[in-house]
Amino acid sequence: MKKIGILSVIAIIVMQSCIIEAPAPEPAPYGRDGRDGRAFFKMNYGNFEPDYIETGGVIPSNFYWNTYYRTNPGFYTVYYEYVENTRRGRIVYPYEIEVEVFVMAGEPGGYRYDGKDGDDVYFELILFPDGFEYYHDIAYKSESTEKQQRTQIGYNESIVNNTKIVTTYYKLPPKNIEE
Repeated sequence: MKKIGILSVIAIIVMQSCIIEAPAPEPAPYGRDGRDGRAFFKMNYGNFEPDYIETGGVIPSNFYWNTYYRTNPGFYTVYYEYVENTRRGRIVYPYEIEVEVFVMAGEPGGYRYDGKDGDDVYFELILFPDGFEYYHDIAYKSESTEKQQRTQIGYNESIVNNTKIVTTYYKLPPKNIEE
């Protein structure tokens, strides 16, 4: 009877010391999609400041001239007026401008690499008494990090002497060598 009790205690101790660990999960084979770029908008005036302006929600109504504000993509209507005082009376020149704001989409992630983030876009609207100018500029994101520069062109897995070897080939952009 004592032998059964001692064997039971030993069995319990041995069973408690056996810990089975699950293998670490493999990383997801597909990289994340790149984030969309951001949009920025600013207003300026050419000859002189308009007498009245409604920004249409593209930027705050209490904005500062020649200052970029972050905005959302979409269509906006900007209304402004120039007033001229003449001998005949006061003349109002109203303008309504429909502007489109867009963002650059991020690249989709692929097999074992992350997609590149979209570039930022800067919009500027310049108001004149006889019209307007509207243009944009894309600020290309810095490609200084190796992950953003390289493009995967090959992948190979092999087992040599019971050792798994994983080889990934990347194409890098050309380098400018200054002389």
